[in-house]
Amino acid sequence: MSDVNEKEEALRNEVDAWIQWTRQELPRDDNIPPIFNTYEPWESWWSNSGDPPWISWFYGCPFEDIDQEGPQLLSTFEALLLANPNELPARFVALSIYYALAHLPSVYAEDFASEARDRHAKNLAYLIRLVPTEDCHDWRTTRWELLNAYVISDWDRALDLYNRAEKLKVLPRAEIQVLRAQFRFLAAFGKATEPSLDSLFWPPDVYSPGSIYSEHLFREGLTAINRKHAFAKCDKEMLSHAALELETALAQREDLSPAYRAVLARCYFLTGHFHDAAKEYERLETTNVLNFLKSVVPDHAVYLSAAVSYRGGDEREKAIAVLEKCAANFPDAKGVYLEIAKLRPRN
Repeated sequence: MSDVNEKEEALRNEVDAWIQWTRQELPRDDNIPPIFNTYEPWESWWSNSGDPPWISWFYGCPFEDIDQEGPQLLSTFEALLLANPNELPARFVALSIYYALAHLPSVYAEDFASEARDRHAKNLAYLIRLVPTEDCHDWRTTRWELLNAYVISDWDRALDLYNRAEKLKVLPRAEIQVLRAQFRFLAAFGKATEPSLDSLFWPPDVYSPGSIYSEHLFREGLTAINRKHAFAKCDKEMLSHAALELETALAQREDLSPAYRAVLARCYFLTGHFHDAAKEYERLETTNVLNFLKSVVPDHAVYLSAAVSYRGGDEREKAIAVLEKCAANFPDAKGVYLEIAKLRPRN
């Protein structure tokens, strides 16, 4: 056997060992975890077996050597996945490795790393799209494939997955509406949200009040907090669809986190429905939202967002009334009286 064939055989054996480890460690019934980010490990989902075995492959040799094995590695995974695209352990390992390769840390020479990132990002997208959306028949699989679509910013694929989930009725329609609206809202801003939708941060779940996801989503929904990109280049059509679905879902589900009403308000604001946005922010004033968001946003941010919205619709008196109520409830809030002065007509 030639040296080349021996190396190829060794790599195939190593990949087989990674897949076997993953087959044993992946949860059988719970949600399929996000693909493993080698350079910024996510919450451990495996039992007590230590790091995934491919970690030693990454840290055991220079990246230049790893990159040189790229074509053979890709062909190895390609052969496995083309034979059985829905083989979850093999797919999990392949996507985890190529996600890591597409997010090389900057310790490497940037010219080299940038070119390699782009190349491996294309390979990642190719491997993700090997499974057509029509092959997803349950929510467990669909949810995982949604995360993978987010990773490559393939919003069309993600929308197809949500629409298919709705068609198959794998979740109640109201829940699908919330999830699809949440996705559309976050996708509409591209990289402007923090964290962005492609970061593996945002699971496609309905977020409960007080969760870290709900807190981040609420912050993104406040116009006063996000004024520097209040009229950001965002997809207005995506926001309009998100608003329509959230209107319906909020009317049907009283248990939803206040974050979703904030998102609805910002959708209204960014699509030019300023009065509707202000009304939604004012509705938030009567909830207990401030009790669990004090560490995330200023206490008076809801009032400021309502005032900004009224001002956007040229309803200056209503904006002043909201700000005066804000000043009465939060006398130590900075800048409120200055905002009132700006709105009052000058003699």
